[in-house]
Amino acid sequence: IDIHSAFSQHLLQLTVTDAVFAVPAYGPQNDVTLKMPAFEWVHVQLHQQKGMISLSPPTICNSAFALALTGEYLSVPASVGFIALMGIAVLNGLVMISYFNQLISRGVAIEEVVREGAMRRLRPVMMTASIAALGLIPLLFTTGPGAEIQRPLAIVVIGGLISCTLLTLILLPNLFKKFGLARDHHV
Repeated sequence: IDIHSAFSQHLLQLTVTDAVFAVPAYGPQNDVTLKMPAFEWVHVQLHQQKGMISLSPPTICNSAFALALTGEYLSVPASVGFIALMGIAVLNGLVMISYFNQLISRGVAIEEVVREGAMRRLRPVMMTASIAALGLIPLLFTTGPGAEIQRPLAIVVIGGLISCTLLTLILLPNLFKKFGLARDHHV
């Protein structure tokens, strides 16, 4: 069974009869597709998600450390801050890994993928983190009613963004180089 539609050029096409995913290769020639067995595609995706998820524990620890350093307590607004922080962390990791995958689909060597991808995605990752942090700075200095709700949220997000951004720019490319692709994956 083949699934075809007007969107099939840009979406994942599943061929059930031979269990092959046709993943569009976004490059100079948009009509080129990378075909790999379905199991291998899922295996590669799981390896890449492990890299993004591995950044979460250090980020959460640094946010908790920021709360303790400022004398604030873990509260419901701080927990909401953890949720927002994980969203930003996953978004930054996704921006980085999706560009790595684009470079791989073009046939670039893994060392060049990591070097060029990290350099080319430095600005988007920094902009995402800095805009979120700059938007929350006024909440750090509030003293009026509601400050006890706003301040823990801002402390968690800003404290975690510092470590999350550094981990995304330094650790994630190295994790991708080591674990990002299945060992037998050939493009």
